[in-house]
Amino acid sequence: MKTQTLSANLSVNTAADYNVAMQLHRAFQSVFADIHSVIEAVPELLYVKIDGIASVGKHVRHILEFLDALLDQYSTGIVNYDMRTRLERYETQQGARDYMQVLGHKLDKLLLDSKVDVDGELLVQRRLAPDGPFVDLQSSLGDQLAGVVDHATHHLSIINMIAGQYDLKLREGLGVSPATLVHLQSN
Repeated sequence: MKTQTLSANLSVNTAADYNVAMQLHRAFQSVFADIHSVIEAVPELLYVKIDGIASVGKHVRHILEFLDALLDQYSTGIVNYDMRTRLERYETQQGARDYMQVLGHKLDKLLLDSKVDVDGELLVQRRLAPDGPFVDLQSSLGDQLAGVVDHATHHLSIINMIAGQYDLKLREGLGVSPATLVHLQSN
């Protein structure tokens, strides 16, 4: 079952933007495929509730929320991931499928925009301590999209560890960063 609608027909400002947009497109296709494989492999009870730790569904929702926050806020020129929407309905398997469908369309809309500038400046507001103020950090849309992919990989790794605690085998390499995979292949 296809859960995303990411198109490969990108139109962007420069050849460099096109190349980066295509790589980001493939990365998000991979993230969505990994999430879909988790949804299909993890039994519903394990997906939605685990005593003492965040459930698989909570991790999937968290991954998707970060992408959603970026896609909803980037056009303002300021992104603050702390201000993302948190909706528990996306912690279910069907909720996650529905959320990925919506995000796939949003991502298509962004990447299909002929004015997309992956190197364009973006201000990211981060809170570095619970009692501290937000700090403003300069970034770019491309950097933040890549960061969301890295963030997803980190949480997929945690999901893989949770599954292992319940003797559930997920795809080999799930949650392993591309740099680590390249390093392991070179040894």
